[in-house]
Order: sequence, then structure tokens, then C-alpha cells
Amino acid sequence: MNPPTLRRWRFVALFTALMAPGFGPALAEPFLTGTPPAERHRLEALREGFTAAGGFQRVDAAALTEALSSALADSDSVFPAHARLDPLTKAALTMETREPAAPFARYRLRYGLAMVVGSPAGKRISVSLIEVQRFNLGTRRHRTLIREHGEKAGDVTAFAPGPHLAYRLITRPLMGHHAAIDAVARRVIPDAEARRMQCLGHPCLSSAATNGTRRAWGSLRPVDFEPRRTPPVAAVVEALLRLHRGAPEAQEDPRWREFEPREAVPPGEPFVEIVVETGFQQEPALDAVLRDRDLMDHSVHTIWRRLLHLPAGAESYHGLDVVYRRGPSEDGHPPRH
Repeated sequence: MNPPTLRRWRFVALFTALMAPGFGPALAEPFLTGTPPAERHRLEALREGFTAAGGFQRVDAAALTEALSSALADSDSVFPAHARLDPLTKAALTMETREPAAPFARYRLRYGLAMVVGSPAGKRISVSLIEVQRFNLGTRRHRTLIREHGEKAGDVTAFAPGPHLAYRLITRPLMGHHAAIDAVARRVIPDAEARRMQCLGHPCLSSAATNGTRRAWGSLRPVDFEPRRTPPVAAVVEALLRLHRGAPEAQEDPRWREFEPREAVPPGEPFVEIVVETGFQQEPALDAVLRDRDLMDHSVHTIWRRLLHLPAGAESYHGLDVVYRRGPSEDGHPPRH
């Protein structure tokens, strides 16, 4: 994240920013609870602590890479189409490629960064740690409609109920790939655990849409966005990140630039979170919110963005909210209600 970009955001924020009146804990659900900070410069330690812990089962990374190639249209480059995907989009695509569709779901993606010793010896390389969770809300949505409309709600099978799932990926830039997959793992999230989990300050299993209430977004501006090469959730994540990197429109395709490490966040721990809601509105919609916190900036602490896509009318809208620093305790969480 470069200073000119932050200066532009601060200029826009003069018109759109709101101060957050309440704050939450500094770091919830850390990635590497069993990996000492002194070991986090070793790639093998990250593999063990992130993709081989907490009930995760390893997935063949080479086979996944082949599956992602098959899921995307051919590229006009010498590299496969997935080579240009950023780490978070690749994680969303992993969920959508490997698992059955879930039309009523909430996706939660979190991103952390670590610097590890690579080859040649002593050279440091950046490694991205990404977790994507999908909370299947088909059964809950069906129960809500049963209460409201009775038998007219139809059979529950039409709502594609299924388990709550999580994937973890470790990626790194490699030979023309923005996010070559180094390790990947999968697990099923038990219902009892899912009920305790929070998605940007709201229950992940909430049967009501929450992205529109996370901030006082004000007026959302139209943006040019139409899902292209990726499945819908991955496409929205990709477009939201383009906007976050400073592209004027979500359609533009600037080269992926990694996030900067954060002094206030331990190596490998998450500081970017994205929540995507699908199936909540009466008409099909994808509603994605990004929070990028603990920025290396003297005045801006957190940036929030929202991308709302309505496929039926091919309409998309973008919202921005900036949280300024007011003291050492600020962490950019949503206001408490």
C-alpha cells in the first residue's frame, strides 16, 4: 500500500469517513496459536501450524492447481488463467470449485502475511496465509420462510443445505504466479463452533443480511463490474480487491500488489477480512464487505469497502468508509449496538 494511494483515500475520506464510536478485541481467532513467533520465519513451521492443525486435513496442492485451471477460461498468456489471481480470490475459487454450490451462504475470508527464509539461503520471501470459511444457511433460510409463508416455502432440498466448511491456503509469488499454492487443507466446521463465530462483528450464522448494517455507508456509487472468468463469489472478491488497490473501476485489472506487513499484527496473523453474503435479498445479489486494518499510516487506521452486485440488472455499487486514528486502543471494529 503506497503513500500516494493512501493520500488519495484520505482525500476521498474527507467526504465519506465516519468515526467508529466503539471498538472490540485486538485479535480474534488467531491463525498460528501453536507456532511461536520465533519460528514463523520458517515455511515448514507455517505449514504445520496453519494447514496441519485444528482438525484441518491436507489437500493435494498440485491437484487443486489443476482443478483451478480447468475451472477458468483459457488465458491469452503463456501462464494459466489462475496465475493472475490474487491469494484471496484463489481461496474463494477453491471453495467454489471443490464444493457443491450453496445459494444461501455467508463467506468469510481472512488474510495474513509472513516473511520466510527462502532460497538462496538468507533471502526473505513473502508468504500469504488465507482462510476461507463458508457458512451454509440453506436450512436456516428455509425455516425462516416456513415461518413466514408456511408450505409455500417448498422443500428444504431446494435450499441446498450442507455443512459449514473451511479451507486454508499458503501461497507465494512464484514464476509468474501471483499466488502459487504451497499448501492447502480443508475441514468441516461443527455447528456448535459455527454458532460462536463472528463475521466482522456479527454472528456468522445470522439468517439476516448484515453487510449493509456494518457501517453507515451513505450513498453507494455505481461501478462498472460484470463477473468474468471466475465463479460469482470469487469474481466479487477479485473486483473488491481491485477497487481496494486503487483501480478506478472494478473491471480494471492492475497487477496484484501484496499488502504491507503490519507492525501491530504478529507475523502470519490476519489483518484483512472479507465477508460475502449471497441469497439474502429477494432478488439475487452478492454483497461483499472488506476491512483492512492496522494500516502503516499515521492518520488512517482502517479502511472499509463494500461492493454490492445485482446480477439481474447487471448493476454494481461501491461504498467506502475510512476510520481515522484517535488513540492507541483503536482497532476499527464496527460500532457496538
